[in-house]
Amino acid sequence: MPSRIVLVVDDDPEVRRVLRELLEIEGYDVRVADGGLSALLRIGRDIPDCVVLDLKLQDISGFEVYRALRCENDFRDLPVLFISGAYHDEEWIRRQMGTGPFAYLAKPIDQDDLTRVLREILARRSLVG
Repeated sequence: MPSRIVLVVDDDPEVRRVLRELLEIEGYDVRVADGGLSALLRIGRDIPDCVVLDLKLQDISGFEVYRALRCENDFRDLPVLFISGAYHDEEWIRRQMGTGPFAYLAKPIDQDDLTRVLREILARRSLVG
């Protein structure tokens, strides 16, 4: 089975580097984007299996990226793992997002939690898709 493609979206270069390293150790093919607009452009060219998306970005928020994905049939079921150091209320985040395949982890990200959650959401996608 080919490795799964994970797009990491964060405006902090250190966070992108750390997440890339953690995910590559787990065997994922990691792509990165430094903001919401660049993420949407990259997803339009090369659809990943999952997006690890910071909620607070410099250009457009992770919330806006998520909503834009949900408006496109090709991306409606793309799983998203939200990460955030600014927002810590998971229930509030769920109310903002509505429905769709997503999960949430607070920063700083624990490697075991990251890999466990990614496996879970990718397994759900495999069952549906």
